[in-house]
Amino acid sequence: MNWTGNILSFFRQSTWIDQLIPFVLEHYRSGIADGLTYEEIESLYPEEFGERDKDKYNFRYIRGESYRDLVQRLEPVIMELERHREPGHSIFIIGHQAVLRCIYAYFMNYSPEELPYIKVPLHTIVKLTPKAYECHEERFPVDIPAVDTHRAKPTTEESLLPLSKNPSHHYQPKHLVSLLKKTHLNELRSKSVVEHEVSDSNASLS
Repeated sequence: MNWTGNILSFFRQSTWIDQLIPFVLEHYRSGIADGLTYEEIESLYPEEFGERDKDKYNFRYIRGESYRDLVQRLEPVIMELERHREPGHSIFIIGHQAVLRCIYAYFMNYSPEELPYIKVPLHTIVKLTPKAYECHEERFPVDIPAVDTHRAKPTTEESLLPLSKNPSHHYQPKHLVSLLKKTHLNELRSKSVVEHEVSDSNASLS
């Protein structure tokens, strides 16, 4: 049996996917931080960035969800996996890193504090085989180039450092931050020009 969320819509026509779970397996909703890198979040939302470092499991971005919310959303899937006992019948789950991190944490007995920092590498098949008191794990990397977006849990000292000097994080496309700042600045300038023109127009009318 194979499960995937509807975010992977390009798999819909694949004959080897037996079941789509559109809502439960959807990606982690990061709200205002959706689509941004860690560096961009730190630059645009420094307060939220710092608060999340203090309690990543419970922190929720504006219009987003926390890891606690995500775990609760995934509970039906986890319970279904627990009930599955058909011999020789595996379940293959395709999902985003945060979703897979939660499922992995449950079966590998990680604490809520550890869960958000579990490293789930891209393009890797992780096979978990339940045993009497534990799960046996095997990993099968797929030879596809990918960046490492994992950010380890910062220490107290590291959490006070900007990402450019923080050893807990090494994926730093600074040009994206500069581009984002420049775009935002240009938008502000354009808005200022429009407001100035409107002001001049109103002055001439009066």
